[in-house]
Amino acid sequence: MAKQDPVPDAVAQRAAHILDRCVIGPVDVPEHMRPFMEDLVAVLLRVGLPVRDPNEGDGEAATGVMLALGPGPAGAAVRVIWRQHHSTGGVGEVWSTQQGAMHTALRTILTAQGYWMSDDRGDAPVVFGPHRPPS
Repeated sequence: MAKQDPVPDAVAQRAAHILDRCVIGPVDVPEHMRPFMEDLVAVLLRVGLPVRDPNEGDGEAATGVMLALGPGPAGAAVRVIWRQHHSTGGVGEVWSTQQGAMHTALRTILTAQGYWMSDDRGDAPVVFGPHRPPS
């Protein structure tokens, strides 16, 4: 009997499908970063976090995690940003506290998954790769 291909992971397929829509800015996802970024999105989906579609102006699709590309020590890095629902107003102490709490939660989730990140604890986590290279 011929060996069957494994059943594709539905979450990984969804991550691949929505990746380009959750990246903000005028940048296309570089092909060499696509597998890493798809895995990153899949991790976020598996813990139940919504992934934001910046093409949506309002409502639930405009709330959640979004990604931004930037420079990093191994080439490009990915900033993982939480976007609150528009009804929170986007300013003030409550908004800032909630934003900080979500960025801390994102950092905790990504650390538990072994991602290599910036040591900066101030803002949205910056992920350099799936793991820290050996020293």
